[in-house]
Amino acid sequence: MKKVFLSMFVLAALASTSCSGEVANEESATEEKAVEKTTYTVDSEATTLEWTGHYLIGEDVDHSHTGTVKVASGTVVMEGDKFVEGSFTMDMTTLNEPNPMSEEMGQKFIGHMNSADYFNTAEFGKSTFTLKSLDKDGMTGTLSVIGLEMDVDVPATVTITESGITAAGEFTLDIASLNLPGLAIDPENPDQRVSPKVDFKLNLTMTK
Repeated sequence: MKKVFLSMFVLAALASTSCSGEVANEESATEEKAVEKTTYTVDSEATTLEWTGHYLIGEDVDHSHTGTVKVASGTVVMEGDKFVEGSFTMDMTTLNEPNPMSEEMGQKFIGHMNSADYFNTAEFGKSTFTLKSLDKDGMTGTLSVIGLEMDVDVPATVTITESGITAAGEFTLDIASLNLPGLAIDPENPDQRVSPKVDFKLNLTMTK
C-alpha cells in the first residue's frame, strides 16, 4: 500500500512540475511576443505640404495659386506594424506663394488668405491633424482649422521601417463646411468664385 501512495505522490509531483513548466513557457512566449512602441518625429525641413487653390471664372477659366504651408511638428507612435496614435501641426502663418504672377499680387493674395475672410491666422495660427489610422495606403483623421473640425482621408504611399516613416500622395479637400466668408458667392458676379476644393501634395518624412 505504501508503494501505491508513493507512486501516486511521484506522479502528482511530476504533473505539478510539468504544469509549472507549461505556465513558465507560456509566460516566456508572451514576453517574446510583446513589441515595444516606437515614436517617429516629423522632419519639418524635409517635409513639404503644397496646396493649389482655384479661382473660377465661368466654366472654362481656372485661375490658380500654388504655395506651401509648413508642417511644423508631429509624431506617430507604432507598435510593430500596428498604428497606435499620431498627430501633426501646421503653422498657418507660413502660408506662402513662392512663384506668384507678380510680387504685388502674391502679397495681396497671401494677405487675403491670412485675413478673417479665410484662415484668420492672427487668431488661429495653428491647425492640427489628429490621426485615426495609418497604413501603407495612407491615413485618416480629423483636421482642426479655424476652430472647426472636419474628417479627412489622405491617400498616400506610406513606407514604415524601423528607422523612419515616409508618405507621398496627392489629395483634394473640400473646405465648404468651414463656411469661410471668402468662399461666399457674390450675387453680382455669380460666375466668378473661389472654389472650396483645394488640391494638396504631401511629401512626409519622419525619423526615430
